[in-house]
Amino acid sequence: MNILFLAPNPPYPPNSGAKIRNFNLIKIISKYHDISVLFLVRPGEIEDVSGLEKYCTVYPLPFQTKKYGRLKSLLSRNPYETMLSCYSPKIQEQISHIINHNNFQILHVESLLMSAYVKNISTIPKVYDAHNIESDILYRTFINKFSTRSVLTFLDYLKNKKHEQDAIRSFDACISVSENDSKRLRAMGAQNLMMLPNCVDLDHFYPVERKDFSPNIVFTGLMNWYPNVDAIKSFCRDAYPVLKEKIPQIKFYAVGRNPISTLKNLEKNDIFITGEVPDVRPFISNSDVCIVPLRIGGGTRLKILEYFAMEKPVISTSIGAEGIDAIDGKHLIIEDDISKFPDRINELLNDTEYAGYIAKNGRKLAEEKYSWDQYGEKLSQLFSNIAINLT
Repeated sequence: MNILFLAPNPPYPPNSGAKIRNFNLIKIISKYHDISVLFLVRPGEIEDVSGLEKYCTVYPLPFQTKKYGRLKSLLSRNPYETMLSCYSPKIQEQISHIINHNNFQILHVESLLMSAYVKNISTIPKVYDAHNIESDILYRTFINKFSTRSVLTFLDYLKNKKHEQDAIRSFDACISVSENDSKRLRAMGAQNLMMLPNCVDLDHFYPVERKDFSPNIVFTGLMNWYPNVDAIKSFCRDAYPVLKEKIPQIKFYAVGRNPISTLKNLEKNDIFITGEVPDVRPFISNSDVCIVPLRIGGGTRLKILEYFAMEKPVISTSIGAEGIDAIDGKHLIIEDDISKFPDRINELLNDTEYAGYIAKNGRKLAEEKYSWDQYGEKLSQLFSNIAINLT
């Protein structure tokens, strides 16, 4: 089959959660079908297709965010964060031209941001991959951050509820990343629902012998995504000072690209906001504990699966571990009170046998349930089924 894969950002290099998922989906789809990948490229974003071209045909489309777009969106019935921030009539023309001049049998749409570009297409089967339930993220952001901007977030949440539901109902099939998200999508009217969790490349992430034995903890992720920003701020405010008092030599590394200025301002007292690094694996391998103090989010956390694959003990909130079939005390430690993270970290540092036990169980879980390769055939079957049903 000939498949068009639409994404709001370049899938390569795979250096953030959505990009990692998209890149790996492209790889597994390419084993079964011909695939073309269309994505938006913003000013300053690197248009690197070197890692994509051996799997697919590439359509990079330059995109410029509208000036004062958020303020102008107040006059629209459509949400800003999940539609207007990414929509352009010019891009619509380009996408329509590409679709009309190629014989695509499936349109595979990544994220709600791209759904508006295909909403009027009814002759080609459409599959929606829901990385998150966007309404849930907007609501959690609102309740955790009250400010002038949070009022705009709440208005966006109200607009998005209808937009997300209408979009989901317009697709011939939907993909969720967790059982919880499947329930939410089903309630919104999703049809032909398949659960395809975030997974991890076990050949890339694997246990490595430590080179630095000084005590340190690690968090990885995109550093301008609000749920990650909130997690780091809350940990540095509510947990790290106590942890530093308990273990004076401890260091905290927040590893990831595009750190906002308020995070860079936290760099003191052995807190390191690294910015973009060539490879996150050395930071993970040299850590004693990997933490996921998320209070906002949805979907499945790729970072936890990477920690599991590298056989590292993990402490996470319930929200941070959402969508992963992990057992508290066996595969990781769940702690929803950020102020208690120092106690949990200290317990693992003092009980290396137990830390090793949950680390090995985490790696085993990743091997058994979260390898990308096991989902290629299932996804291919979904494409075939909806193509047959529409003909």
